[in-house]
Amino acid sequence: WSSDVCSSDLSGFVSQSRYHAVIAILAVLTILGLINFLGNRYQIRLDLTETQLFTLAPQSQEILRTLPQPAKLWLFTREKNPEDQELLQRYGQQNPQFSFEYVDPQTRPGLAEKFGVNDFGKVYLEFNNKHQFVQNVNENERLSEVKLTSQLQKIISNDSPKVYLLQGHGELEIANSKNPDNSMSQAIQGLTDNNFTPLPLSLTQQTTVPPDARVVLIASPKRELLPGEITALENYLNIGGNLMLMIDPNHDPKLDTLLKSWGVQLDNRLAIDITGGNLGLGPASPLITEYGQHPITQDFRNGISF
Repeated sequence: WSSDVCSSDLSGFVSQSRYHAVIAILAVLTILGLINFLGNRYQIRLDLTETQLFTLAPQSQEILRTLPQPAKLWLFTREKNPEDQELLQRYGQQNPQFSFEYVDPQTRPGLAEKFGVNDFGKVYLEFNNKHQFVQNVNENERLSEVKLTSQLQKIISNDSPKVYLLQGHGELEIANSKNPDNSMSQAIQGLTDNNFTPLPLSLTQQTTVPPDARVVLIASPKRELLPGEITALENYLNIGGNLMLMIDPNHDPKLDTLLKSWGVQLDNRLAIDITGGNLGLGPASPLITEYGQHPITQDFRNGISF
């Protein structure tokens, strides 16, 4: 009797296990089918890289989200680089009003003439019947998100924030920044690429900072500022202006009264690192490998800086 009961219980257990296995398999197949359906229909993509390598910058996302009308990028080239296409697809995923098209200027001469294109590799934006050159692309130069977003913002808004560089005290000058290897030239180009307009500013020829100044930059002054200039900068800051100072050691531009109200004090002491000598850089080039938690350094991780 007990043997029959055990056999009956075992048979029931096996049947129940098979039932649960079938249910589990069906559930997995249903989930996989649903994922495949959603993937084909909605094209959802996740960037799982630590530094969001395949995600557009916040500036690009914001401009695309607020795109008021359709914008189209024309690439006058036969070469369809996969990296460029990947970047442009990310733009389109942010807003379907953004589109792009590759064009062979030799097979569509009318369109090439419309944009003034006479060579391969030209890239243009079209928005509201306006055309804006973006950059050249070739095997050595790929499409740049910075340049594309900058030109997209420019063609949409017709407004370029202005950065004024104070002049007259031996500062680094815009006029002397034509050499591409010059650090000031690189800074000016970086501002321009990000849709800023760098302009010179002399506070001896005008008594106030222009009201359209997004920021005033004082870059490496060698002589002290006059009291009237400092007053103009104070007034500008008091109404919400922005000031960036780049002061070299052993140069005093006499900004103490301005900085004191902001809790800032210039100090001529140097930070030295005795380990820097082992790398041939000298003690005045501290070696940095840890950066703490801050948005500016969040992508540095354990990289080396001096």
